[in-house]
Amino acid sequence: PLHRAPRITGEALASIIYSSGTTGDPKGILHDHAARFMYGVGFAQAFGIDRGSVCLLSTGAFSNGGGLMLLPALDS
Repeated sequence: PLHRAPRITGEALASIIYSSGTTGDPKGILHDHAARFMYGVGFAQAFGIDRGSVCLLSTGAFSNGGGLMLLPALDS
């Protein structure tokens, strides 16, 4: 039988990024799908990333830095 992918809303939790605690104790910061999407769109616009752009990710996409650098390429 075919399985349907779940519907994901913009308000649904996308990730939890842990801060180093520079302004207090370390803590988890919740990011929803809408915030992650808008980051990718804004970053792509700011740096001129479009469908013809090439993305070379030299770090793992599992890390916050690597994942955030990959988003503009996926959103464009």
